[in-house]
Amino acid sequence: MTVLVVLFVLFVAVLIAVGAYSTSRRRKKFAAWAAANGYRYEQSNDAYARLPWGAPWGQGHSRRALDILTGTHSGRQVCCFTYRYDEESGSGDNRSDTTYNFAVYWTKLPKQLGELNVGREGFGAKIARAIGFHDIELESEQFNRTFNVHADNPRFAYDVLNPQMMQWLLTVDAPGFRIYGGDLVLVERNMLRLENIAPRLDYLDQVIAQIPDFIWRAA
Repeated sequence: MTVLVVLFVLFVAVLIAVGAYSTSRRRKKFAAWAAANGYRYEQSNDAYARLPWGAPWGQGHSRRALDILTGTHSGRQVCCFTYRYDEESGSGDNRSDTTYNFAVYWTKLPKQLGELNVGREGFGAKIARAIGFHDIELESEQFNRTFNVHADNPRFAYDVLNPQMMQWLLTVDAPGFRIYGGDLVLVERNMLRLENIAPRLDYLDQVIAQIPDFIWRAA
């Protein structure tokens, strides 16, 4: 029994050491990328763990934002980071925590708009329900089968998701997006990866370009 205990302790110590090494290596890579691309890097910042965007924010416990990169892209303020929380399951001796990671890509809009969530079936629908938005059906059946649309104001959703926008989102196999006032956000499962930053921010630029002109004039 004593040998088993010692082996277990050694195993846990190895896991902790490997995790610490992996975290340190990741932080160095992010810091180097930030320096090379004109971004500011923070290892963590609790402010980004308390954003008013609904799920996945506010879920679980031990919420934190990690590997935060802030800077500019295409002349707009942007921020990318990993949002993480833990969720408890089971009870007593069977109680355990599961950690969930989300990559967040956030760019500022030219003006304040309404609230709109366009998400893929599955993950996007779960987020939208947690936010409390109402499901909206649009003219395109193909679009309705592919995306869930939720908004605080249906008229705003119809205006943004005109036929041209819907067709573009289907054509580029878009992951969806979220508009919250002056923020345009993309949330994806898994941790933030450096190689995804530029293409995801380019995608958000394209979303902005697809929003009809009259919305900017009316805002």
